[in-house]
Amino acid sequence: MLKHEELIIRMSFDQKLRLIISSKPYESSSVENYKFPVFSLSANPLAGATGAYQTLFPSDSTLCRTFDMPLIREVYRAVGNEAKADAENAYFNVSNNLNRENSSEDYFLSGNFAAQKIGGVASAGVLVNFESSPAEDEASFRESLKLFEGCVFGGAKPDSVLVHGIEEAEKLPPEYRFGGLLYGAASEIEEVARYLFYGCSLVFLKRDFSEELFTRLKTLTELYKKSEAEYSARKITLAEFDRRKRFGEILDERVVDRACDDVISVLLKLRAQTPASIDEALSSLDIERSALFDERLHDKLARLAAAEGVVLLKNKGGILPLDFKTKVAVIGEYAKNAEYQTELIKTTPTAVRLPFEVLNDFDIETVGYAHGYAKGQSGRSDLIASATELCTEADCALVYLCAAKGARELPEGQRELLAELASRKIKYIAVVSADGAIDMPFADQAAAILFTGRGGQSVHAAVADILTGEVCPSGKLAETFPAVLSEKKEYASIPAYASRDNVRFAFGHGLSYTSFEYRNLAVTENGVSFTAVNVGDCDGYAVPQMYISNDKATSSLKYRLLRGFKRVFIGKGDAVKVEIPFDAGTFRSYDKENGVFRVEGGAYEICIGESAADIRLKGEITLKEHVFGKAEVLREDVTDDIMPVGFTRTKEDEAIRKEKKKLSFGLRLFLALMLTLYYDGICGALLYVNIPEENFILCAVLGGLLAVGNVFAIIYIVLIAKRRRLQRKLHPKEVLGDMVERVAGFKEIAKISYEQPVPAPAPEIEEEQPEEEQPEAEVKAQYAAAFGDEEREAPVYEKKVSFAELCDNLRAYMLYKGVSVEASSVRALIAALTAGKAVYLNCANAEILPAFTSALNSYFGNFSYVTAHDNWAEPDDLLWVEEEEAFITSDFANTLNSACSTPDKNRVAVIAGVKGANLKKYFGDFILHSMYPTEERTLVLSDELTLTLPDNVTYVLVAAEGERELPPELSKAFIRVDVIASAAEGEHPETEAKNVTRAALSEMVSEARERCFLAEKSWKRLDELTEAVNASCAFRIGNKDVQALEKLTSVIIDCGGDESEALICAFTSKIVPLLKNTALYRGENGGATLSGMIEKLFGDEDITFIRKALNG
Repeated sequence: MLKHEELIIRMSFDQKLRLIISSKPYESSSVENYKFPVFSLSANPLAGATGAYQTLFPSDSTLCRTFDMPLIREVYRAVGNEAKADAENAYFNVSNNLNRENSSEDYFLSGNFAAQKIGGVASAGVLVNFESSPAEDEASFRESLKLFEGCVFGGAKPDSVLVHGIEEAEKLPPEYRFGGLLYGAASEIEEVARYLFYGCSLVFLKRDFSEELFTRLKTLTELYKKSEAEYSARKITLAEFDRRKRFGEILDERVVDRACDDVISVLLKLRAQTPASIDEALSSLDIERSALFDERLHDKLARLAAAEGVVLLKNKGGILPLDFKTKVAVIGEYAKNAEYQTELIKTTPTAVRLPFEVLNDFDIETVGYAHGYAKGQSGRSDLIASATELCTEADCALVYLCAAKGARELPEGQRELLAELASRKIKYIAVVSADGAIDMPFADQAAAILFTGRGGQSVHAAVADILTGEVCPSGKLAETFPAVLSEKKEYASIPAYASRDNVRFAFGHGLSYTSFEYRNLAVTENGVSFTAVNVGDCDGYAVPQMYISNDKATSSLKYRLLRGFKRVFIGKGDAVKVEIPFDAGTFRSYDKENGVFRVEGGAYEICIGESAADIRLKGEITLKEHVFGKAEVLREDVTDDIMPVGFTRTKEDEAIRKEKKKLSFGLRLFLALMLTLYYDGICGALLYVNIPEENFILCAVLGGLLAVGNVFAIIYIVLIAKRRRLQRKLHPKEVLGDMVERVAGFKEIAKISYEQPVPAPAPEIEEEQPEEEQPEAEVKAQYAAAFGDEEREAPVYEKKVSFAELCDNLRAYMLYKGVSVEASSVRALIAALTAGKAVYLNCANAEILPAFTSALNSYFGNFSYVTAHDNWAEPDDLLWVEEEEAFITSDFANTLNSACSTPDKNRVAVIAGVKGANLKKYFGDFILHSMYPTEERTLVLSDELTLTLPDNVTYVLVAAEGERELPPELSKAFIRVDVIASAAEGEHPETEAKNVTRAALSEMVSEARERCFLAEKSWKRLDELTEAVNASCAFRIGNKDVQALEKLTSVIIDCGGDESEALICAFTSKIVPLLKNTALYRGENGGATLSGMIEKLFGDEDITFIRKALNG
């Protein structure tokens, strides 16, 4: 039954042919008088969407280095949604041609990657095709392609498959149980009718012979009618009729109609792929631009994928992660020139981040930046000289390197820089970007090498995460890095790691900040299992790889080849049991002489390692020879009934397998005896009743039945007793072996020591009346399941104002609310709010403090604020409030939730009555958020409610009366502001609060930093102060603190303050709290000593307030 029969009936035969036959490879045809959409099978449909904003995800080869299959699927689900938004009639094409796909040199890994890629795109509701490229005559190529295809069809369901041969069209669907659409690629006229007969819905012509073809196909349909009449008249046999159809000598028009029906269904699916069908929230990274998809989610996904795809190739002496005291010189034009990133792509990324800019957001002490080389130039000794000079001020250099697209080595200018660094024995960390394996003669000289591949728009933040130790590297190479590379990169049927000796970095290589050990290898016909133990100093991901080989094999399996892997998280000191299963392709090879796939049999070596060159465990399994029949399914998602490894289907094997599903011998014997006794009892009772009545005929019949029943019972017992030997082969051996293996694994895991928690003492419970007890479930039910509706005064959001106007507006608003705030305090407050994410306010005037806090809160559009209590000991105390015997979300929680719904607005969350003694107990999560705002943090408020902390909020903590200082260890998290305020005299006109959008505020800060800044001498004096303090104890002002100070001072000056006021504010707000956390300050007369240092360096400034802050 055709789905679109009414439409197809109205089409002429010529129109039908134009719908299902295309003269353009990979592109469908248009049909006159019909507005059918036209599609192209494309590896990247987004590449043609010029001008559209797209997330620049890591390249396929970089994603493959993650060895994280679920992550790859999520990335391509996001890509599929972006294709709906930006690409018209998107139809992805994934091939088994490794040179075209360029994901890995290994067919097993590439096949698994392709399966996740197809599955991810399909899960987004976007069409995806798998192209089965023709195999070369070489047997190893055929078995490699079959391995690839088995991985694809075992892990994904493409919408269609494109084949390049009649034999593939005939065999592929039944081999892999593929039920989707089939497309064919024809080079000769005779092939088209055969493709259609074997189920192809669309045929692409490799050369244009369409006019001649259409005439031929019309003739074939007439010949079909004649042949059908001949068969009906019994002039030809059914076998001859079928032969003519199979060899394309005749063509049934109903086959053409069926193909048209399939193609129309595909075209209707294409029409449904619109931006409206995207199943995710819409959010933009730029508030000036409307979003078609969730740009923020995709950007975070790109960063996660980039971090997992970075490979730590070398880490001499454990230089990484960087110590916070390490001074780093940033070298390389790639770190500041966006052209290195944008020239590799044709689309516009949703974000462009340069390495040097990203480093400023991390706690890395940089001494400066130098170009070192220039794009497209060599012999720049001036740039090299400035770079080496900068390196003399640092402990090591961070060198950013980038190879050109498709290049197999770094540009000459970059190689000259590395040679000079090596000749001067400068310690450097190389961050290398390239399409794939490149020549690395500098590997022996570098202290560490991070290979990023093409990591996408968020790779530099991911690199910084790894440099600082926020992320433990887990990427593994998906191709071999030879010691010497050839000019042209081509993948062979046998991976390079299996046949190459001269290797610089092996396939699967990738270091971590921790170490793993593998123990207790067990090999069964179902797979392998072993214990993985983290014996290092931090949590991390292990990526054990399974390689198999048979040294007596005549196929590619004579080499050691990858056939399985797992990516598993293991905590520091923990152990986990890892299982890697076998499947139908694990031991399969191709017999070229007989044209069949088989398992050669014999002893196979099973190796578990961290790379192809780092084997940790070895085992063995012996298999009998097995030839795959034509009807056997070759896909990898086989069931127990298909037997993944036990290929020897002898009669005894079949009997044992069937016996496995039956009841045990003892139970069957017991049931047989019980039924026999029951049967004998019934018959005996009937005989006893009928013998006295002399009914001899009936008694004879009953006696015969009794004898027959017992004979059958004896025969059955004899049969099950004979078959008992099969169960003896099965149950004791399998069950006991499994028990031993499990006990060994548990024993290994039990060796890991854990810190035993101290049990809480049992509380003394007084006897109470039962009816007075309340069940716990009712208490939980009293928590609100949603955030409260926060009423607030809607502030006016300006596109752009000046900081001076903001200061005047805030001061006028305070006067209107009855609070007079000194102008310098207003400037400091505005500057602090723009420079940091957490501000600590202190006001000496206790009487005006409540009015000031209320006015500040309402200025930023909040209805109310919360007041901290001395007994608060956890975040729930801040986020929940009890009201009428129920718990509802607090005003603080409602403000944060409101900030999440307005990401383009600047929000402030105010807490009053803050005391340092218990602040960390209830505010710890928010302190971390203020220090690392780019990291997503989600709080679980209850079973029904979660809260993701927004990045557009600033926390303002107002000190309680009498509180002057925060704990010194919190100095890095907060910017301190001392406010001078009093009650306003008289009445003042009503003033409307004026706010600006996030984008406008960011632009205002950038402009202020360009035109208003402290004199260079002030910064040099700060450096001298740091060095002077460092001579006595450890002290540093980190990059984040420097960034905050630059913003703070620039905004104060732009608000109308002078340089002296900005410098004093920098000290009192940030530098003095940092100094108070030093051992020098905590020593005897520490405050006086530090005051003397500051006075010596800043003698021409009035440091009264600084001295007061130090000694206060």
